[in-house]
Parts: sequence; C-alpha cells; structure tokens
Amino acid sequence: MMANLREWISSSKTGVQQLLFVCVLVFIPAWLMQLCNLSAPLWWLTYTPSTWIKPWSLVTYMFLHVGFWHLVGNMLWLYFVGSILQDLVGTKHIYRLFLGGGILGALFFQVIYSLSAYAEQGIPFQLLGASGGVSAVVIGTAIFTPRYRLFWSCIVTGK
Repeated sequence: MMANLREWISSSKTGVQQLLFVCVLVFIPAWLMQLCNLSAPLWWLTYTPSTWIKPWSLVTYMFLHVGFWHLVGNMLWLYFVGSILQDLVGTKHIYRLFLGGGILGALFFQVIYSLSAYAEQGIPFQLLGASGGVSAVVIGTAIFTPRYRLFWSCIVTGK
C-alpha cells in the first residue's frame, strides 16, 4: 500500500496528476467525515471570508470539494486542459498557476463578500473547491495557446 502511495507521489508523475491525486486523497476522508456528521473539523480547512484566524485556508480550501460530482467536474477540466498547458510550459508553472489562481480566487471572493449585504449582517460563508485554480489553468491555456486545435472528429468518429 505504501509503495503504491509513494509511486503516485513520485516525481515520475506529472504535476497535473499529482494535483489530481492530492484532491482525491483529501476528498476521501473529508467525505467520510461528512457522512459521520463530523464536518466541524473541516471548517478549519475551508476559506471563510468573515474570519482571518486561519490564513492557511487560502490554500487548503482548494483541495476540498462539496461532493463527488464537484470533484469529478473540477478534476476532468484540470486533467484535460492542464495536461495541454503542462506539455507546453512544464510542471513548475502548473503548480504556480493552480495555487496562484486558487489564492486569487479566494481573495476575489473576499472582496465580493466584503461588499455584500451578507458581510454587513454577519452571515458566514465558506469557500471550497478547486474551481479557482482550475479556472486559472483553463484561462492560462487559452491565453498561452489561443490557436490550439482540438480534433473533435477523432473523438466522435473514432478515426
């Protein structure tokens, strides 16, 4: 079991595969905690704009997901689009773009929340999911490769 885990984390895997693995690895215990009504500890990992007592949550929130389909949707985008960009710019840039996009996503959420009536009324919100990081990878791919061609006909027809 530990040998398999070490193999997945090893440097022979691409950055996209390692990010996918971490998201899935975090999802499993978080999902089990939700099933057992132990969601309170997860609060320490989600980003909550109404409190600044947990600065690490600017990073940890992006590895948590609400449910299975939330995880699957984010990971499919990350895998297919992130693999294209990683082939062109390298693993180090994928990490930077994913983490930087996730942090900027949380800060953007903080600004929007601060300007909303929810902040005035003290209604707490939690942010979680890799959507900020995945969106940064998708936008980065679109900017870096605006003329990249996808050959949909081979996917549809099998040719």
